[in-house]
Amino acid sequence: MSAEEQNQPPRFTEQFAQNVLDALGLGSVVQFQVERNPAAAGYIAPPGAVATGGTSNGKVHMLHDSFANTADVFDVVIHACYQLQVRFEAITALRTTSSTTMAE
Repeated sequence: MSAEEQNQPPRFTEQFAQNVLDALGLGSVVQFQVERNPAAAGYIAPPGAVATGGTSNGKVHMLHDSFANTADVFDVVIHACYQLQVRFEAITALRTTSSTTMAE
């Protein structure tokens, strides 16, 4: 992000992420939360690590101070959506397999 963008509150990142999700047709499906840094989100990043976000309990968590530009925000949104989709597919496959096995 530009210096001006980085000085914006996490609301700037939240709005950009929401715009990306809306453009993908996922705005009302994917829940996310933006915090300023790992400590504000309740995480402890290992020394030297740069945490940008992650997924937990079906929700995307993004860390505003870790983004150098809006392309970074975009990358984290897309990556997190991919992670959530893989989990949803795995859960669906597991349920389908369990239902089939139980019916046999």
